Amino acid sequence: DIRELITEIETMYRSISGQIQVKTDLPDQPLVCRFDRDQMKRALVNLVQNAVQALSGQRGTILLRATETDGWIILEIEDSGHGMDDQTLVHLFEPYFSTKKEGTGLGLVITRAVIDAHDGDIRVSSREGSGTCFTIRLAAVSRTNEFFKGDNNVEENNTGN
Repeated sequence: DIRELITEIETMYRSISGQIQVKTDLPDQPLVCRFDRDQMKRALVNLVQNAVQALSGQRGTILLRATETDGWIILEIEDSGHGMDDQTLVHLFEPYFSTKKEGTGLGLVITRAVIDAHDGDIRVSSREGSGTCFTIRLAAVSRTNEFFKGDNNVEENNTGN
């Protein structure tokens, strides 16, 4: 259940600064997908850390949202920071591209690689002055199980008879 990981990350960042509020928006029902906990934590922490840096020195909110839609787990990391211009967005996932003085330009490259390794995808929407939202889509276990339904080579109910 990826909600547990999101809650853990929210707890990690809850008290980072009196000016930044980190919140979650999670459903009551479990959000089950297959993921490597350490890798996914690294990817999500990187996105939250970027959001914290986007808000540095100003009051703002970071929202960690998760839902399940049509067999997909949708994760959103949204901040109320200053946003990014189109030129930045074009280069965002390129190795060694960074807008930060101390940045390596590898954080989002690693994040994308983790999401790709989970057969997911990541998108970003941002507008200067309006903040940024990263959206991650991962196959829910229900979707993965549907892949095997009807497969003549897979027994759905092995009773041993």
